[in-house]
Amino acid sequence: MVYHYSPKLLASACLYCKNKADAEDVLQDAYVIVFKKINQFEGDSEGQLYAWIKKITINLALNKYRLNYYKKEVHLENQIEIVKEPDVFSQLEMQEVLKLVKEMPIGYRRIFSLFVFESKPHKEIAELLKIKTSTSRSQYIRAKRWLVDRYSTLNVDPKSKKDYEKFI
Repeated sequence: MVYHYSPKLLASACLYCKNKADAEDVLQDAYVIVFKKINQFEGDSEGQLYAWIKKITINLALNKYRLNYYKKEVHLENQIEIVKEPDVFSQLEMQEVLKLVKEMPIGYRRIFSLFVFESKPHKEIAELLKIKTSTSRSQYIRAKRWLVDRYSTLNVDPKSKKDYEKFI
C-alpha cells in the first residue's frame, strides 16, 4: 500500500507544503494515522481507501500550515476577478502547469490547489484554513494573476503571446 500510493500522495502534499521535506513529513504522519485508524475505515474499494488516505494527508498538510499561519486579511474592494482564462494556458502540458503551481508562493498555492485540483468551494476552503471566504477568493484571484505573470516569462510562440497580450 505504501509504495503504491506514496508518489500520488506526496504530489498532493507538495501542493500544500512549503517544500518537499515538509511534504514527506506530512506523508509519514499520514501513514501513521492511517495504520492507527485503519479499523475505522468503512469503505470497500481501493479507490475509497486512496480517497480516505488522501483526505488525511491534505488535512495534515493544512493543519501544519495553520499552525504557522499568521492571518492577513485581504479585502476584495480593489480586486478584479479574471473571468476568462487565456488561451495560452490550454497549450500547456499538465507537467508544465504543475511546475508553475509548485513555484507559487505557498499561500496562493494552497488556495489555488484546493479550488482547482480538489474542487473545493471558497466557503469550504475558508473553513479549512480558518480564513474569511473573501480572503480565499482574493488569494485565488492573486494566484491566477501570478500564473499569468509567471507564464509571460516563459518562451511562447508569437500567436500565444498575442493571445496573452489580449488577455492582459
